[in-house]
Amino acid sequence: MKPLFYSFLIFLFLSACTSNPSTTETQTDGGIEIIDVANAERYDGTLDALIEDIYFVQLEASEEALFSEASKVLFAKDEILVLDKRNNKVLAFDEEGNFLFKIFQKGNGPGEYKEIFSMAYVGDNNQIILAAPGKFLWFDMQGDFIREVKSTLPPIYISDMAYVGNSQFAIYPDLHGGVSDDATAMRSFILDSQANVIASYQPFNKAVRTENSTGMYSHFSASKTPLAVGVYSHNVWKFESGEAEIAYRFDFGVDAMPEDFIDTYITDPSLTSQRVREIIAEKDYWAIYGGALQETDQSIFFLCSNRKEYQPALYDMQTKKVMTFSSAIKNDRGDKGYLSFFASHDGYFVTSYNSQLLSGLLDMDKLTAQQKKMVESIGKEEIPLLWFVKFKKVNEIEMD
Repeated sequence: MKPLFYSFLIFLFLSACTSNPSTTETQTDGGIEIIDVANAERYDGTLDALIEDIYFVQLEASEEALFSEASKVLFAKDEILVLDKRNNKVLAFDEEGNFLFKIFQKGNGPGEYKEIFSMAYVGDNNQIILAAPGKFLWFDMQGDFIREVKSTLPPIYISDMAYVGNSQFAIYPDLHGGVSDDATAMRSFILDSQANVIASYQPFNKAVRTENSTGMYSHFSASKTPLAVGVYSHNVWKFESGEAEIAYRFDFGVDAMPEDFIDTYITDPSLTSQRVREIIAEKDYWAIYGGALQETDQSIFFLCSNRKEYQPALYDMQTKKVMTFSSAIKNDRGDKGYLSFFASHDGYFVTSYNSQLLSGLLDMDKLTAQQKKMVESIGKEEIPLLWFVKFKKVNEIEMD
């Protein structure tokens, strides 16, 4: 069983801002776009009124195509890539959901791995990179092994990875730690095609204790330009070839996680993860929760929490407005569900969860007979589905 340390990362913790930015102009701090969650509008209606469009892709469910969980989903040129971390395999489907191939090479030899930490898609040459203990492996889009490179970093767990262009990729060990000569470690790195470190970012205190970390993890958004969000960080970093910069900073006002949270609580040997969780709730520290931050050209979807309650939220890229709504949102027919997304594609947010809730948004008159039959079986049997959801612009939504 892995240490809790492997699963604690991505609660994007946020900075306080004293200003009240206009909802029609971009508020910046040294060129960083400020997302004003403290002054968000609240929506209390049904999910139906938020959605501009929705559709689904049913993935093939043959024996060779089965997977336990969609840990990460990426979109290649014409393929859908699904990482199943529980079973350490990657499966590829075409755009209609037909199974194409899988990568399942457990072992200790060349082209094999003990487990898969994460995956990235290399759009430049149409390849897949897998991050595994002590190595990185490249496969083609038929699932055939191409090459592997030993990691130049000390043994670390990689929370996530992303391709950033020019044969380079970024990895996010986050508070698992990276290489440094002083009292700090680095949270993220850009590597070249031979896995040599080109640059490192986000230093943090080496004295952090896994025993103090609580239910958080870090990730790159599965968007065109990878956005990195990490535990106890106020910022969202944008990664590109050879460089990274802070693109967004979330502002929770007086309820934001303080900047010294790591030094105060995560390095304190007298605390446990349970006590840190209680402190977050007692002090009402709001923050980004889970691996759900994703971006389209129109909006950013994210989840926030103070460990007592959870709120999904949308940030409109054009109007700069933020809207929050209930985590237990209902559709018009009364189904209730918890909304989160693990990818975005062509302007849609993507998830495989809450099929019952999302199926209630479909226009049944537009479905084929086979699709209607499938929808009717939701809740009665396991059906691997990917849901594609496009939200309305925030200023087009009527607040109750």
